[in-house]
Amino acid sequence: MQKVWQLRAQGLPLYFTMDAGPNLKLLFEAKHQADVESAFETVKVITPFQ
Repeated sequence: MQKVWQLRAQGLPLYFTMDAGPNLKLLFEAKHQADVESAFETVKVITPFQ
């Protein structure tokens, strides 16, 4: 969560949601996928928002 807040402060429109467990789901537009993947090396992108 801290890293998402830091990236948002730097101007990346990135958001998260969490389920009942310890997992965060990142929400972002497809045009920012490369930025998200470089910030989170182990991220698994399922379907980016258009």
